[in-house]
Amino acid sequence: MGSPMDLYLNPKTAFAASFMGHCNLLSHETFQQVIALENVKEGFYAIRPENIGINLKENIEYTQNNYYFKGVVKRIIPQGNTIRYTVVVNGNLIDVDTLFEVNNQLTRNDDVYLSIDKELIIYFNSSKKIS
Repeated sequence: MGSPMDLYLNPKTAFAASFMGHCNLLSHETFQQVIALENVKEGFYAIRPENIGINLKENIEYTQNNYYFKGVVKRIIPQGNTIRYTVVVNGNLIDVDTLFEVNNQLTRNDDVYLSIDKELIIYFNSSKKIS
């Protein structure tokens, strides 16, 4: 079975990924729209909200290890010491969690730049629909 940390970081199924904590669970079509690339493997992609970077300024130092995309803040949900931002990226909603910082808060309709380390994206090779 595995430790709780292993189940959280390396779930074997999309159900396990969503059961062990919140994640952005994306079909390959949606994932392709979000990262704006062609030829994405069929299946499902899980991205934990805390693994997505969010900034008001575009990152000038791009690396090959990350995907970068632009979005607009749609919703802001304070959750104690974290804030969940729901960001619209190419028509799709992506949740991003950040630590609460008094002087570093975003507002609705802010243009933002997101980044995700490719190694932190969990891929599921599945043809089953996920509800």
